[in-house]
Amino acid sequence: MARMSSIRSRSAARLVITYLTAVLLGVFLSLPLLWIVLTSFKPTAQLLTSPPTWIFSPTLEHFDAVFARPEFWRALVNTAIVTVSTTFVTLSVGTMAAYGMARDRAGGAPLLYTTLAIRALPPIVLGLPLFVVFTRTGLIDTLPGLTVAYTAFMLPNTIWLMLGFFQSVPKSLEEAALVDGCTRFGAFLRIALPLARPGLVVTGFYNAVGAWNHFFFGLTLSTADARTLPVYAAQLIGEYSIRWGEVSAIGAILVMPPIVLVILMQRHLAGGLTLGGVKG
Repeated sequence: MARMSSIRSRSAARLVITYLTAVLLGVFLSLPLLWIVLTSFKPTAQLLTSPPTWIFSPTLEHFDAVFARPEFWRALVNTAIVTVSTTFVTLSVGTMAAYGMARDRAGGAPLLYTTLAIRALPPIVLGLPLFVVFTRTGLIDTLPGLTVAYTAFMLPNTIWLMLGFFQSVPKSLEEAALVDGCTRFGAFLRIALPLARPGLVVTGFYNAVGAWNHFFFGLTLSTADARTLPVYAAQLIGEYSIRWGEVSAIGAILVMPPIVLVILMQRHLAGGLTLGGVKG
């Protein structure tokens, strides 16, 4: 009995330490977000005070200044269009590619590991080639051009994630559908895709958040017409002055959609993250 009590005490202590560590880590990681939100509501006179003020009278002056600029609304619409189109294209193409690799071993292991290697490349590796190609094809500073760039960068990650989900779907279900007269594409649409829905939710979420917050391609492949919101926020940082209030207001606006998505889809995200481990 004493031994069992000792084991339970150690387990309880380990559990408390785990939860305490998770809480402290969560608080630490949330501090930059909290700072951005607080700064967006601070009066201009208190933005650069030292030491910083934590208690102040909230104001909406920075949001009013941002909303009064037509450039903000254009950048917001551009960001929304590119995010939706990129998510749709990557899911459509990446899902079918992952299904082919999972079922028919299309390309075999070399293609699988090539996809993984491309996934590890930083955006700057694709920046110069895309800039040259887009300049010659007239896609510079266009929303279709940004969509192509974002898709090229996110497609390997989409394939890799969806591959694991399709590998977790039993082949016997599709084989039964084929015996009943269903086509291969019909089995994909009616059997595999619905069963891999948690993977679609998780992958779509990651792609949407990645496109919404992406900065590098928006900076290098657009100037004014296709400028996105992260790039617009960065351009408020000048050589001699920084509009900290407006930058923080745009930062707060940028983080709101992902937070809302997490709150609305947390059950689906939690379920999807427990599935889809890539099998060897």
